[in-house]
Amino acid sequence: MSVGWGLMITFGSYLQKDANIPQAGGWIAGMDTAVALLGGLMVFPALFALLPGKDPSAGPALVFDVLPRVFDAMPGGNLIGGLFFILLMVAALTSTISMLEVPVAYLIDDRKWNRKKATWTVGIAAMILSIPSALSSIEGNFFCRAELHLFEQ
Repeated sequence: MSVGWGLMITFGSYLQKDANIPQAGGWIAGMDTAVALLGGLMVFPALFALLPGKDPSAGPALVFDVLPRVFDAMPGGNLIGGLFFILLMVAALTSTISMLEVPVAYLIDDRKWNRKKATWTVGIAAMILSIPSALSSIEGNFFCRAELHLFEQ
């Protein structure tokens, strides 16, 4: 996603001229892989131990099925679980901010907008454009029916 959105190019433009790009790229790739592996090593064993009939191909939604049960079973799990889901929310928020940076940087650099105006404009536009996606999984509303008709044809 980062490559397709141009995030790495945009963030790379903010680097100092003397930055060691291969070393920074290695750290990013290594830490991202380590976090993904640790997440998998945490979720899948818990899935098989706590929910034996659950399909492991359910994807990222497993976090919301499995981990609350894991946190509930451990001492102090409510506090640890709360902190975990707050950190998960921060991770999602920072990913969203980084995806908005590309059009914001365009408006600032090429259109000479100030950062506040560009950020608010892109953020509100993204929020409005995401409404159909957010509502498409709710049975019986316009967006769900429109999506179903597209797949029937």
